[in-house]
Amino acid sequence: RGQNSCYAYINGRIPVRISHIFHIRHTRRDARLVPLECTCAVVQQFMYDDDIPEMPWTSRYVPTTA
Repeated sequence: RGQNSCYAYINGRIPVRISHIFHIRHTRRDARLVPLECTCAVVQQFMYDDDIPEMPWTSRYVPTTA
């Protein structure tokens, strides 16, 4: 999505803000073995509050699950 994108979804449809992305590479003592590699993201989940007022478009919401 590009270098400036900082929003994503995890575990289905939970919105999060990506604060950092790390690529980790761990070399092995035995040079014949391939290094262990992993890409990780540090994310911040948005807060939810039951006191959020309803917006005008809420009445048009149609659930996508059965």
